Amino acid sequence: GKPAHTFPDQPSRVEAVAVSGKQAATANAGGELTVYPLTNPAGGQPVVIPATDGRQAEFGVAFAANGGIVVGGGDKLAKLFAGPDPAGN
Repeated sequence: GKPAHTFPDQPSRVEAVAVSGKQAATANAGGELTVYPLTNPAGGQPVVIPATDGRQAEFGVAFAANGGIVVGGGDKLAKLFAGPDPAGN
């Protein structure tokens, strides 16, 4: 089938994707975490968070039970970031 929505290109290759309720998150090879609202994907603004120093990739992303986002990457650390609320704000 056809994608329901295609998000804008990222500056680096997408390494991982996670979806939870009204949000989607990606981790990319440039060390960035990007969170997209799914309630209004065409008009909502993604939130970009530098998750590493930019020299190392992020290889995994998942949503935590408390609504935060867990990422793990090339810097050998797992990190918990507070993300947008479930409404995408």
